[in-house]
Amino acid sequence: ERGDAAGALGLFQELLPDRIRVLGPDHPAVLTTRGNIATWTGERGDAAGALGLFQELLPDLTRVLGPTTPTS
Repeated sequence: ERGDAAGALGLFQELLPDRIRVLGPDHPAVLTTRGNIATWTGERGDAAGALGLFQELLPDLTRVLGPTTPTS
């Protein structure tokens, strides 16, 4: 349901700044949170927004985790 997606998205968006502050921007948990934001953006019905977020995330995932690390 889109209401659940909006709620989940909001929670992940609230969490992200604290994770960045405590763990640093390159921590895998921060990257996971960013991925969750992208996922829930899509679930909310904004496919273009989700795509943009994933496109921003991919270079960071590749740099931090390596090009062959499974991300799911």
